[in-house]
Amino acid sequence: MRRITVLSPVVAVVLGFMLIGAPLASAQDTAGGSSGLSVIGMGGASAPADTAIIQLTLSSSNFGGPPAVRPAEELRQDVAPIVQAIVETGIPEDQIEVIVGPYVSAYAAYYGPAVAVLRVTVDTPTIATLSDLVDAAATAADAARLVLGGVGGVYGLSDCSTVTRDAREAAIADARSKADTMADLLGVSLGDVSGARDVPQQLGVTYGPFGPTQPIDPCGDIGVAVAAASGFALPLIDTTIEPQVTIQAVVELTFDVTGTGAATPAA
Repeated sequence: MRRITVLSPVVAVVLGFMLIGAPLASAQDTAGGSSGLSVIGMGGASAPADTAIIQLTLSSSNFGGPPAVRPAEELRQDVAPIVQAIVETGIPEDQIEVIVGPYVSAYAAYYGPAVAVLRVTVDTPTIATLSDLVDAAATAADAARLVLGGVGGVYGLSDCSTVTRDAREAAIADARSKADTMADLLGVSLGDVSGARDVPQQLGVTYGPFGPTQPIDPCGDIGVAVAAASGFALPLIDTTIEPQVTIQAVVELTFDVTGTGAATPAA
């Protein structure tokens, strides 16, 4: 049975910037002459990831300029010990993608331009499997005189329907709580819900030590999404934290109200 954890709306500040122009709460006259109260609710839910794609960036030295151009096959041979070390942790070799070529220097980070990038697909990831993978890669890289410059990744969930529903449920509960508070402050009583809508959220490109990171939809086949964003580094992740997918929801509810409280007139 999948464990679902409902989160408190701790991202209120971030989402507030995303929702500039949307009122957190308002009371307004409707066409029929009665008054209404609208509120924005935010909530989230999470579930264990069933897939992870981990990106390991390998450099030849700390800092410095771009490495000399070398044949792709030589670069593959350089990182072969790291690939083998990952395989020995239980990851099938066909789930390890070796990316070489001049363009991988875009994944420079703190350790000089990369000579190769490994993207590893992990089924049913756990802290243990991810930690073993990273530890093995770091040890093998050191023995091969390479530097593991950073660990990026993205978690996926093949079916997000349950966690999405739970996120929306949490957002609705948050909206109702805000509506109760607003009604009390305005001296009115809440009636039925007369309107509701999802508030669209747009995730933009963010910037980390590897440069721009493309937002990846965690629902469905993340392999396709990562391939489509191949020119971007994946966001840095902490493999000591339980791998899970978190979905955020924002909803707007409008309630009928009764009473003679100080409602804000419609514009």
